[in-house]
Amino acid sequence: MNRSTFNPIRFVFLCFLVFVSLTAGAYESNIVTGIKVEGNRLIEEQIILLNLSIKPGDKLDPTKVQEDIARIGEMGYFSYVGAEIRSAAAGREVVFKVE
Repeated sequence: MNRSTFNPIRFVFLCFLVFVSLTAGAYESNIVTGIKVEGNRLIEEQIILLNLSIKPGDKLDPTKVQEDIARIGEMGYFSYVGAEIRSAAAGREVVFKVE
């Protein structure tokens, strides 16, 4: 299996992007209605989801999203880990993107 080194500079940049995307839509409901993982071809998605602290029904917390990005990165399977916050019908959907 290809294990990559976690890049702290990329992590800080991604945290900034998550923060900006969370604050840009502050007028919308901040309840997490769904969580997805995109780009994963290496391990079972459920393994990634079990490592996350954020769950559907939680209030969207930028700190938790940043921590979860770090958790996925620390698993060592991916060279890129990021998150995107999308508007959903009743709140927000957190999409973790991995490569």
